[in-house]
Amino acid sequence: MLKEIFKSKRITDLLLISFMVFFVLVAFVLFSPSENSNYRPYRPELYIDDSGNPECPEEFGCCTGEFYKQKKCYAYQACINFKCQIRECTAECCVLDRFERKECPAGLVCDRYECKKPECPYSCCENESEYRDKSCKNNLECTNSNECHVRECKNQCCEGIEGYREVLCPAPQECNNGICEKPECTARCCMANDPDYKEKSCPPHENCVGRVCVIKFF
Repeated sequence: MLKEIFKSKRITDLLLISFMVFFVLVAFVLFSPSENSNYRPYRPELYIDDSGNPECPEEFGCCTGEFYKQKKCYAYQACINFKCQIRECTAECCVLDRFERKECPAGLVCDRYECKKPECPYSCCENESEYRDKSCKNNLECTNSNECHVRECKNQCCEGIEGYREVLCPAPQECNNGICEKPECTARCCMANDPDYKEKSCPPHENCVGRVCVIKFF
C-alpha cells in the first residue's frame, strides 16, 4: 500500500498517516502508567465492600487510606510513600528510637525533647554556666567550691535558725531576732540598772526595792 502511495505521490495521504502515528505515540506516553506511580490495575478480587476501597497491596508496608484501604504502621512510625518509616523529629531534640535522631548543641542534653543544661553533679550549683541550678537543702550556703556549708551568723546571736551557725548570747541574756537582750523580769519589779533583767516598774504608789515593790511613805 505504501508503495502505491509513494508511486502515486499522494502527499496528502502520507501526511495524514504521519499525523495519526504521531498522535498515537503522544497518547501512549501521556496515559501509560510510569514505573514509580501508585497506579495499580483494577482487580475486582481486591474490593471487599461497596465503598470502592481496595485492600492495601501486600507489597506495601502501609496505606494512608487515600488510594487503598488504610493500613497503619506501628505507633512510633509514619506512613511515607507506602512505607513505614521513623517519624521526623519536630522538637528541639530527639534521642528515642521512635523518632529520627536529633542531637542538641554541644554542652546541652536532651530532656523530654528540649535542650537543657546538664544536671549539677555537685552538692550545689548557683549561677553556673555549664550546669542547672541546684540549691542546698536545709537553708545551707553554696560555696564557690560547689559544696554546702552552714552559713555564718551575721547578727549578735543565732539560735535555732536553720542553716546558720549557732551563736549564743552570754548568760543570762536571750537571743531575740538576732539581738542579745536581757530576759523579762520574773520578780515583782526590776530596776533599770538591773544587770540580769529588763526594767519592770511597780504601781505608782510603790517603789522597787531589791526586786520587791514597797509602799511609799510620805
